[in-house]
Order: sequence, then C-alpha cells, then structure tokens
Amino acid sequence: MTLKPEEYEMIRQRILNFKIPYQEIYNELLDHISTDIETKRAAGDFREVSLLLDELIDSSLGGQAGIENMARVQERLYRLKIHRRAWKIYFHHIWWKTLAVAVGCVILNKFIPANLKYTAGIYGLIFLTLFSLYIAVLIKMRSVKQIDNKRSLLKTDILRKVFTLIPLLNMAFVIPNIINTLTHYHAREFTRVHPIIPLVIFCYTLLYAESCYRIMQEEMYTLKAN
Repeated sequence: MTLKPEEYEMIRQRILNFKIPYQEIYNELLDHISTDIETKRAAGDFREVSLLLDELIDSSLGGQAGIENMARVQERLYRLKIHRRAWKIYFHHIWWKTLAVAVGCVILNKFIPANLKYTAGIYGLIFLTLFSLYIAVLIKMRSVKQIDNKRSLLKTDILRKVFTLIPLLNMAFVIPNIINTLTHYHAREFTRVHPIIPLVIFCYTLLYAESCYRIMQEEMYTLKAN
C-alpha cells in the first residue's frame, strides 16, 4: 500500500535526525524504511505510520546506533563498488591503449629535449588538463540533487579518486624536475627525470580518469532512473 505524501514526509523528517551525511545513502535508507512500512500496510497493519516507524527503528534497525552503523556500512560498500568498477574498466581498456601510449612516447622522446621550455610546456599541459577535468566533473555533477544539506557521495568519491590520486602521482615526478630546472642544482641530479617520464605517467593517469568519468556517468544515469 502506497504511503500518503504527508506520511512519507514524516518519515523523511524523522530520518533526517540521524547522522547520514551523504545524499545517496540517505535516499537508500529512506527508500528501505518506506518500503518496509508499505509492506506492513499491505499485510494488514494499519497502525499510525509513526508507530510503525518507531517499531521498525527499535526492533529491526537497532535504534539510532544501528541506523548510523548501517549508513557507514552502505557508504563503504558504495565506495568499494565504485573502486572495483573503475579499475575493471581501466584494466579492460589499458591493454590496447598501452601500445598506443608506448609508441607515442617513444616517438615524442626523439623530439622532446630535456630543457626548460619543453619541460615547462609538458607541466603546463598536465595542469591545464587536470583543471579542465575538474571543471568538467563539477559541471556534470550539478545535476545531482542534494537536499537538506547532504553531500553527494558519488561527487566526493569521484573527485577524491581522480583529483587526489592523479596530482599526487604526477607531483612525484614533477616537483623534482621543477626544482632542478629552476635551481640548476646538479648535485641532486639523481632526482631529475626526463620530461618524457612524467608524460608517460600522465597518459596512464588520464586513462584512469577516463574510467572514473565513465563510472560517474553510469551512476548519474542510475540516480536519474530511480
């Protein structure tokens, strides 16, 4: 039996009292509780929704602590799903793209000298691409609905994966090169790498960013479908 709008709103307001920071987890929990109450109504239990909700929270969900723990478990499972799906897509495409990247970098290596102009150009390309990706994700994520001061777990996770992992991985090669290029401190020559190396790393991290972007689109399509 479908709940009345005012009954559904009462349940929604009640669930807001629990510490569930992410919109997707809150929506899933709200849908789970509403479905359970509708099932009880369909089975002939016509008590007030507030009574059914209290009984459900206290008996089946373990009270406030049980609900908040359920939310944390669902958050971990959601992050794990995104992580596994992203790497599955990444490894599915990386094999045939690996050859193209390797061939391209070998060719570029013949034309890119290890001097300030070309090194700065590669770093500029890296930072510009990262910034463009960040803006593209933010624009795309504007359609994800967030209400009641909730955050989007999808948005948080995608931005963390793409725009934390990629810069850190690239900085491991970029920073030593910048220091050596600007200071010409050759006593630390062992930290210096040819510009082609951060370019190779950058190509592979871009493949990972592409995988994360595809996951984002899939999840957003699922959210709209629901």
